[in-house]
Amino acid sequence: MPVNRWRAIADDLRRRIERGEWAPGDQLPPHRDLMESYATTSQATLARAMAALTAEGLLVSDPRAPRRGVYVRSSRLVRRDLVAGLRMEHQRAVAGDDGGGFGLFETATGLTPGSLDVDVTYAAATADASSAAALGIAQGDPVLRRTFRYTIEGTPHQVVCSYMSLDSATAAGLVDASSEQIGLGTIAHLRRAGIYVDRVGIEMQARVPSPAEAVDLAVPPGVPVFSHQRTMYAGERPVETSIAVVAGDRVAYTLNVDLAEGSE
Repeated sequence: MPVNRWRAIADDLRRRIERGEWAPGDQLPPHRDLMESYATTSQATLARAMAALTAEGLLVSDPRAPRRGVYVRSSRLVRRDLVAGLRMEHQRAVAGDDGGGFGLFETATGLTPGSLDVDVTYAAATADASSAAALGIAQGDPVLRRTFRYTIEGTPHQVVCSYMSLDSATAAGLVDASSEQIGLGTIAHLRRAGIYVDRVGIEMQARVPSPAEAVDLAVPPGVPVFSHQRTMYAGERPVETSIAVVAGDRVAYTLNVDLAEGSE
């Protein structure tokens, strides 16, 4: 294919995106319309141009449904204070408050309603080495695995995998995806079962994404991911552990510590 042709198409699409012809989360026209617009009959030429912009982080497609089309990748940077978010989740659970049906993630990050989509799946699984160690159970023991896929402005944001013993999950009423309620977190569900979370441990790591993570999160080449594992405890007993992975250019973690708290 003529090298200058696909580059010229990529350059023009980039300019159109940068000047706002398509906003973050907008779907680009179908390939056939773009081919007509650029007076080319070569699908390979257009595909090369789109692939170049995807590698730059300007475009993205749904990794689970690529036929849905190509979208402008959101450049929104989400700021999260993990400690403040956990405190809010705990306070809601103790107060029996669902936040008026407004999600914990949106409240903690200041996202506007409608900009976040969360897909939840449940699966009966067996504990792998990591989840077994975190939960203090034997590898291979049965667990409930909940997977939460967060999408912001049409762009994959993070994937969270939660693991809980089947006994705890059943007691908490977590039987399928319909058990999830907007505004209620895991702490509230466990509390309803008489399991009172009073301590949470968090371990954070920045690393290179696995090939599967790069696809799931549409991570551009060279961009790392943040991974944080959160384990909840009731007394000394670990009752839930989760691992969240998010593209490194989509999140900034903050911590605000009150040094006067508890002092005389």
